[in-house]
Amino acid sequence: MKIQKRYWIIIALVATFFFGIEVYYYGKTLREIREVSAVTVGAPNPGHSWSEMECSSDTLCIDTTNKRLGIGTNNPATALDVVGNISASQGIRLNTASGDSLPTCNIDMRGTMWVVSSDSGIGDTVYVCLKNSGDVYTWKAMSEIQRSFSCGDVVSFIYNGNSVTYGTILSSTGKCFMDRNLGASQVATGYTDSAAYGDLFQQGRAPDGHQLINRTTGVPVYSTTSTISDFPSDSLFIVGAGGDLSWRITRDYNLWQLSTSNNNPCPAGWRVPKLNEWQDEIAAGITNASTAYSLLKLTLAGDRVYGGSQGGKMEDVGIRGQYWSSTYYPSGSYHGNLSIYVDSAGMVGDVRAYGLSVRCIRD
Repeated sequence: MKIQKRYWIIIALVATFFFGIEVYYYGKTLREIREVSAVTVGAPNPGHSWSEMECSSDTLCIDTTNKRLGIGTNNPATALDVVGNISASQGIRLNTASGDSLPTCNIDMRGTMWVVSSDSGIGDTVYVCLKNSGDVYTWKAMSEIQRSFSCGDVVSFIYNGNSVTYGTILSSTGKCFMDRNLGASQVATGYTDSAAYGDLFQQGRAPDGHQLINRTTGVPVYSTTSTISDFPSDSLFIVGAGGDLSWRITRDYNLWQLSTSNNNPCPAGWRVPKLNEWQDEIAAGITNASTAYSLLKLTLAGDRVYGGSQGGKMEDVGIRGQYWSSTYYPSGSYHGNLSIYVDSAGMVGDVRAYGLSVRCIRD
């Protein structure tokens, strides 16, 4: 079969620069051809060498130094940089990855789209890397971008390196909550449903792994350390809190205040409830474990002790549920949380080094 020279050049370009394969045309490689059609690769004069043609025009540019190919541009910024429309009769396939292998979303990845593949029975999710109003780069599910969000919709995001999808609940106060605790594998079927207990966070700390609880065994995933730090370098649960009764050295009340706060454990557009928002839910009918479950699917997940001989251990699982707020209460060394028992519910203050549940609220 005879291949026209211009088509051979296109095949050779792809083979050489993307796969490192030399393609021959009448016994010569691409780099040995001295004359190339101006329509195909810029406009070099006949007889000029291949090296003289690199990035010589904005028609087709080969950047061998950075291994880039530009079409319609003489300064390609990526491996394949096309200026103009692309027609693909077989469609365009996006990058595909499992939830734990998404690349870091940053300024270089801005605008990049990925399909996160899911297990059998769960639909795939398309994510795009975007910068939010707080100048933070994050993966955003296309399902949240394509139309206005309405409470009752599902929300997909990356948690602990995995793609997860949670439902949402519209409270009688008009606030929108996620339908389960962060880390829970399902929405609760009762207030002692262990699969809906989820993880236990130290207040203000980022979701760096310290919060993870294996609810099948009832044992924390990571052990403890007595080294307090403003910027923990590992996933260990910090016990024996410092003078501020916190896992930190320096007091900082703003780590969970906003959806754009540095350590916010919730996805973009969601945050930890404020003290008054939990108080509003109490006023609206949360008086015990039964009403807490009925109204917001809250559970009695217990807590993780911060210090003493029991430091790092679980307690009160199935007896009490405690949900962090982003507000200190009643003094600077304590942070407010909604405390739920079988027969009562109310706001209390606990030291920030405790591990408690987190339920995200829509910003």
